[in-house]
Amino acid sequence: MLGSYDIKGNLNFITILLSIGALLLGLGVLTFVASNWIYLSKAVKFLLIIACLIGVNFAGVKVQVRFPKTSRSLHYAGILIFGAGIFLVEQMFNISINFNSSFLLWAIGTVFIGYYLKDVFILLFTTFLLFIYINGSIFVDETSYPLAILVFLPALYFLLKKFDYPKYLTFFINALAINTIALFLMEFVPKQGFENSNTIVLSILFVLGIVLAYIPVRAKLQNITHIQGHILHGITALFLTFDFSIWFPLAYFVFLLYLILKGSLTSIVIICALIFRYYIYSFDFLPKSLTFIIGGIMLIGFGFFFENQRKKEGNSMSNQSFRPLIVFSIPVLILLILAFPPVWTTMTGDVIKIKTAPVDPTDLFRGSYVALKYEIESVRSSQVDDSIKTEFNTRNMGDYKKVYVRLKQNTDGLYVVDYVTKEKPGEGVYLKGELEIPYDLQNAKTIQIRYGLDNYFASEEKAKEMEKDALANPSVAVVKVRNGNVVLTDIIIE
Repeated sequence: MLGSYDIKGNLNFITILLSIGALLLGLGVLTFVASNWIYLSKAVKFLLIIACLIGVNFAGVKVQVRFPKTSRSLHYAGILIFGAGIFLVEQMFNISINFNSSFLLWAIGTVFIGYYLKDVFILLFTTFLLFIYINGSIFVDETSYPLAILVFLPALYFLLKKFDYPKYLTFFINALAINTIALFLMEFVPKQGFENSNTIVLSILFVLGIVLAYIPVRAKLQNITHIQGHILHGITALFLTFDFSIWFPLAYFVFLLYLILKGSLTSIVIICALIFRYYIYSFDFLPKSLTFIIGGIMLIGFGFFFENQRKKEGNSMSNQSFRPLIVFSIPVLILLILAFPPVWTTMTGDVIKIKTAPVDPTDLFRGSYVALKYEIESVRSSQVDDSIKTEFNTRNMGDYKKVYVRLKQNTDGLYVVDYVTKEKPGEGVYLKGELEIPYDLQNAKTIQIRYGLDNYFASEEKAKEMEKDALANPSVAVVKVRNGNVVLTDIIIE
């Protein structure tokens, strides 16, 4: 009876059922550990994550031969648990890293599993994680560049070849590459001081679209790559019509007509969009009925040409035992590496106290936490070493520079800033930080430094209680420090 549920292309009722089950299992683990384990110790929490991750992947390997679809669903659940583990380890040890870097770690773990299982869906999911990583790096955390994508893209194209160029994976990897190029252009071209930087970026992408539309590639890549090239030059051309005089849209319109005569069906959609872009303005100088008649005739004409072209072309467009151990150990190793620095600092670091003032928000991926501000985040210009100040003119304003902040203890037992240097201090208590290059060099009285101590994770109830108490009483952060590394361990409200 189950055979009657078969669907074309290796996707059947059993696969869908197991995939949904894996999704529900992964989401169940994610929501359970995020909201119901606040009474467990950190050690138990961490071991629970590792045990779940190892357990589902081990079970998946064991049943792979007899029940391949069930095995695949268990590995899907393992990937979701791995992602949950990244965010929860960051929460447990108050690791304050950019959320886009968390997605990068998630992608690193999944890409190896996707390659081992020869699973297109896992690689599609990896591509989705990388989309979040690169766009988050540029638009959310403007101080970091997604350089890891420069390593990932060649690896993904290598896997694409190994998988014999499946069309959906080809489309999304190409889209990821285009997205990466566009983001880097948007980031670096404006910094060159050009007056019309947006027009330059659009023009470069327009040329790239033309190149992609005609570049000679493998037969299995050709249709998708060429279509994406047409889409890219079509979208950018629409934006460029607002920047250039009338000669550009007229020349581009003639170019599109040429492509249509050559059999480019995608160009019909683009030319309709171009007409619609100017069609809106025709309301101002043509009778409305005539405007609709002209537009209707154009669309019907293109529809007729489209159908006729389709008829002419017909269907023309149309060491083995150790490998799973190594592959599925990668997510576990990533979690261990992520947890080791804060654990080692917590075990061996010196205890210091820093004055702070909390405010309560909510993090979408890691649950409730108390957002913190510190007195040591603002330093006087006189406390910054001259060797750092000399670099201000050579770096872009608003960028961040890695520094070391030497601390000293005041009469209240709290630690305050002594001085800021780019050289690692030989003794005493010091923190690694990132100094924000001030925009106003001449009048900057204070300079901001961040230490990765911004968030203290707690239950929603505790976070609200701390926020309420902190409004009336001063608060102190208790941290562990070792070799400049720092871990926030507690908040004391006096």
